[in-house]
Amino acid sequence: MIAVAEHAVGVDVERRDRRVKAQQLADRYFARVEAEALRRMPEEMRRKAFLRAWTLKEAYWKAVGKGIGGGLTRPVVSWNARGGVRRVEGGPGWTIAELMVAPGYVAA
Repeated sequence: MIAVAEHAVGVDVERRDRRVKAQQLADRYFARVEAEALRRMPEEMRRKAFLRAWTLKEAYWKAVGKGIGGGLTRPVVSWNARGGVRRVEGGPGWTIAELMVAPGYVAA
C-alpha cells in the first residue's frame, strides 16, 4: 500500500481468513463497550467485525507513531447490525476509515 499525503498516515492490512480468538483478544485489549458489543454478535460475524476494528485501531496507532503499543482501547469502534463499522471515534483531527483492497483482505 502506498500513501501520498501532507500529514501522517497509518495503514494496516489483514487477511479475512486469519484465525484469531476474537473475543479473547477483544476482552483483553479493546474498550469494554467494544468487547461487549462483539460478545452479542453471532459467532460467524464476530471474527470479521473484530478484524475490521483491529485494522482501524492499528492504522491509527501507526499514524500517530506509536504502533499498537499505544493501546487498543482507542479509537473506539461501533458496529451496525451486520457487523459493518458504523462509527470510529478517534483522536481530534484524525480521519479513520476502512479501505477497499483485494478480495480476502480488510484494511484501514
